[in-house]
Amino acid sequence: MRLPTLLLPLVALFSSSTAQAQVSPYTDTRTGISFQGISGSNGYRLGLVLPPANTTSSDVLVQLVGQGKGWAGVSLGGSMLNHLLVAAWPNGQNVMGSLRFTANYGSPPVAPATTPARSLLPILNGTYVNSTHFSYTFLCKSCLTTDGKTFAPGVTSAPIGWAQAASAPVQVTNAATALGRHNVQGLVRDVDLSVARKGEFAKWAGYASATVRVGRRWDA
Repeated sequence: MRLPTLLLPLVALFSSSTAQAQVSPYTDTRTGISFQGISGSNGYRLGLVLPPANTTSSDVLVQLVGQGKGWAGVSLGGSMLNHLLVAAWPNGQNVMGSLRFTANYGSPPVAPATTPARSLLPILNGTYVNSTHFSYTFLCKSCLTTDGKTFAPGVTSAPIGWAQAASAPVQVTNAATALGRHNVQGLVRDVDLSVARKGEFAKWAGYASATVRVGRRWDA
């Protein structure tokens, strides 16, 4: 049976495979930041750092690593729907980052504005593109919520979702571009976030800046 043309992108979005992931801490050699990590298939990697316990900060440090020209993403609430998403992809020697939110399956639109305003502040040393992969390391400012759209500040464990696509977004220079299908995705239902809580959080968060030029080639 031939599917209507308008249905093909949506069907493609569902045709990706679910992959297993490994959860373990690691230290990024470029920045010196110690993350609680999730490693998926095809070179995907996610790192998280949170402030020390007993704090009310809504900030989180994140590292997203993906392969080739495609995009990599994370859901800070577990599944795709009704949770805050972050996607990143290479744009030449730069890396684009984008906050997304959707209640429906398909390409998620840009997340609506909030008060206080959420923002992605890149860390230069950990943000680069080379011949095999890209890395986007950033402070997700005011990103954590208590309304269920993300895991809440102060929790000790939470579900984390992840996805990776082989194909580039439609317009790589546009942070609001449509995102094509992901080839692999996964859901870790109980990530130990106590491992992600670090006394050095404030120092590492200080590496982030809205004014730095991302994308310098560190393998050159």
